[in-house]
Amino acid sequence: MKGNLKLLALKYLEQEKELSGKQISSKIEEGTGWTPSPGTFYPLLDRLEEEGFLESWKEGRKRRFRITEEGEKKFLEFQDEQEKYWGQIIQSLRNYKEMFDQEELEDFIKHLERARDSDYSFPYPMMVSYRLMDLLSGYEELEENEKEDLNSIMDETLEKTEKVFE
Repeated sequence: MKGNLKLLALKYLEQEKELSGKQISSKIEEGTGWTPSPGTFYPLLDRLEEEGFLESWKEGRKRRFRITEEGEKKFLEFQDEQEKYWGQIIQSLRNYKEMFDQEELEDFIKHLERARDSDYSFPYPMMVSYRLMDLLSGYEELEENEKEDLNSIMDETLEKTEKVFE
């Protein structure tokens, strides 16, 4: 999640050129429905500044941030990585479409393409889902008892999620 948080912070600063920490956090919340905790968010901004990607200054009681040239380069690298990531997922699904019901697969691909094209601003549950997909790629390496535990967690999560949408 922190990788997405870095990307979003750099994205909004690249777009707006200068924002307060509160404004960046608000834009992340608007785009994703998730509010980063100050205990995670401000140390992340500090690290980005230490790494030379941001610069900050005090303006009254507020701290303002601006993306640096190095930060803009890093943002473009992040964007390129995300493009490759999404492209690989979508292409893999296209390659394996015979394993799925055609309509289900096409619908799923459309959702992924929308997420990819959403400029990295999509609801928190989707961000978590994509992180889970990444983690689940190691499913076969788990011990049998770990697979059973994970299957139980996933069944329960799916059941609760379906109830929310009933």
